[in-house]
Amino acid sequence: MPNSDSKVKNSGFFATKLAPPQRDAIQNKIRKGEGLRTSIYSDTSGVPTMGVGIALGYVENNTVVLYSKKEINQRVAMSGSNRRLLDSEYIMLQKAINPDLKEGQNLIDEVDGRLENLKFSITKPQAETQFENMFKEQMRNLESYADDAQVALQDLPSPILSVVADNSYRGGKSLVFGERSSEHLRKQNYGAFLTEIMYFSNKTGEDGIDNRNVGTVEEALAKATPSQREKWKQQAKGYHNSLPQEMQQDISNIDARFGQNSRIKNKDALGVGSEIKLAPQDREGAAEGGVQYAQNSSNAGGTEHVKAHMREGYPVKAYTRQA
Repeated sequence: MPNSDSKVKNSGFFATKLAPPQRDAIQNKIRKGEGLRTSIYSDTSGVPTMGVGIALGYVENNTVVLYSKKEINQRVAMSGSNRRLLDSEYIMLQKAINPDLKEGQNLIDEVDGRLENLKFSITKPQAETQFENMFKEQMRNLESYADDAQVALQDLPSPILSVVADNSYRGGKSLVFGERSSEHLRKQNYGAFLTEIMYFSNKTGEDGIDNRNVGTVEEALAKATPSQREKWKQQAKGYHNSLPQEMQQDISNIDARFGQNSRIKNKDALGVGSEIKLAPQDREGAAEGGVQYAQNSSNAGGTEHVKAHMREGYPVKAYTRQA
């Protein structure tokens, strides 16, 4: 779900361009992960989307906000289609978003149901062309973001670059190149970077777990070599004082399967709003006494509650314990 921040500038000569094999690998991963739809549908956040995960809006303060009709038609034009969204169709899109249901599969189904009456589509070849053009634009943005953050993309290990590219494609600069994440990448502290992406927010006062990021981190751990996983584990411990249990479980499971499978492949759903069972982790900036939970019942005998909020522009669920 690419971000709309397309007007970016290179800040100097530091930017490292993606090598062609890197670019191809990223494109294949995004194409496979997003799938392709010729009509407008709902993503896991309730945002109307088309083609290969190309969003027609964004989430702000737990509310879906549509791009302007002009911006949406600019995205449609990337496909080469002469079709354009009419005023009446734009109104239908506005009416389709922000149902009372806030998350989970019910949200997707409800928005999709409201979109059924919108007879707007492009052909599959046009959707492929749209993705090609959008991907080129987003990778130019990624290179510019990396330039601003002084992160050399070509030097990143492939699993780490995959996480960086996925976050950049769907959320833009703020989703991956925050102050802490950028510092970890510059210092090659990849275990701390994965911990930051998986658990923490780059925005002050926002805690929680973005389930899409759980998936990308698990995939990165699965694709890493055993020596890389061990090094990143030690880096995560050094950054977090103790390795987050979810990451420890991922590493143990992956090591046991010789890196052939990631635990995410065995989960029925990891979309936004799905619940992930995690043991408690002491973590910086948590809402309740420095302890963040992500499970339905407390191992410590307390009562759990769920707090929904935004992480870098995407809805997540933060679990905090009340004893």
